Amino acid sequence: MNTSHALDTDYADKRPGYFSEYREDILNVIRPYGPFERVLEVGCGNGALLDRLKEDGLAKAVVGLDPYGQIPSDSTIDEFYPDSIENVIPKLSTNSPFDLIIFADVLEHLEDPWAILDRICRHHLATSGTVVISIPNFRNVFTLGRILISNSFRYEAEGVFDKTHLRFFCKNDLIELVHGAGLELELIAPNFKFKKAIFFRKNRLLYLNYLSLNLFPFWLTDQMIAVAKKRGASG
Repeated sequence: MNTSHALDTDYADKRPGYFSEYREDILNVIRPYGPFERVLEVGCGNGALLDRLKEDGLAKAVVGLDPYGQIPSDSTIDEFYPDSIENVIPKLSTNSPFDLIIFADVLEHLEDPWAILDRICRHHLATSGTVVISIPNFRNVFTLGRILISNSFRYEAEGVFDKTHLRFFCKNDLIELVHGAGLELELIAPNFKFKKAIFFRKNRLLYLNYLSLNLFPFWLTDQMIAVAKKRGASG
C-alpha cells in the first residue's frame, strides 16, 4: 500500500476552508511575546495568521510552508514553500534563524515529530527564539467517553480522531516533546483560554471549565497550546 498516496487522498477530502481557517487562539498566545523579526509557520495553510502578524506589527518578515496550502495573490508573506517540513528544512539557511516558529496543529501529522522539532529548533531557532505549539489533547473526557461507550476508534475528517493524525499526545507527552527539542516550557494551557468568550455554542468548553471551577482544564480541552524557548535563553 502506498501510504503517502493514501494520506494525500485524505487531505484532499478535507472540507472547504480547512486550510484557510484563521487561528485567533494562536494570535492571542503570540501577542505578549512579540514583536519578532523573522517568523516561520509550519503548516500555514493560506497564510492568514502570518498576514495578520505582519498587519498587527508583530512580525517583520514571515515565512510559511504547507504542502496543501495556497497563498492568495495579495498575501504579505515573504517566502512560501509548497512542500513538507521534511523537504523544506534542508533549504532553510542556518544564517537567518527565526525568532518565532509556529506549529499550529501540525506535529501530530508527522511520522517523527520529535526529530523534526529537535532539528528545526536546534538549527533554525534564534538563541532567544520562541516556539508556539498547538496540538490535540487525546486525554479529554469527550474523547475517552466516546471510546468507552462506542467501543470503537472511528476516524473522522478532522478533530482529535482526524484520520490524517499519525501521532497522539496527552499533556505529559507534549512536555516531553518540548524538552526533547532542547526547549524550556514557559506555558502550557488549554486552547479555549485564548479564545473569545462567545456564547456557549461557540466556546462551550470554556464555560464548562468555568462551571468546574477550573479544576480539570486538561480533561475538558481537545487542544493544548505550549510556548517554549531554547534552554538557557534569557528573557
